[in-house]
Amino acid sequence: QQLVMSTPGLDFNYEKKWSSQAEASIRLLQPFFGGAIKTGLVAICLLLYVIVPVVLMVNMNGPRLALVAAAVQITMSCILSGLYFKTVWNQGWWFGAFLWPVLVVQESVLMMASIVQYRRKHVTWKGRLVAQPTPTSSLLAKRN
Repeated sequence: QQLVMSTPGLDFNYEKKWSSQAEASIRLLQPFFGGAIKTGLVAICLLLYVIVPVVLMVNMNGPRLALVAAAVQITMSCILSGLYFKTVWNQGWWFGAFLWPVLVVQESVLMMASIVQYRRKHVTWKGRLVAQPTPTSSLLAKRN
């Protein structure tokens, strides 16, 4: 299976509201990481670890070498994010290059919401309740 993204060459454009995207993420994230709470929490920790350089730069009280390393990491992350967003966004991709720390936090919050809502058996999608994923129904496991 492949997903064709919006491209001018195909004259095709598809946009969703943020609330629909958030609802879809909540529905998909916990099953993607295997349906186990522990795996979801590890994913959140790894996501938040990515923004450690930003925290170091905001603090500015660390050793000089740590600040330089953090600045290099932030610059590389901005460049890579910009390249990614240039491929998937028709406009405003340069803004996305600087938005990556916010997107990492947003994804962490959505992952936590997915864990909590699956735990409470209250995940909805398009107005319908979604079944609880079993730990073996991981989308990652199906890929291997």
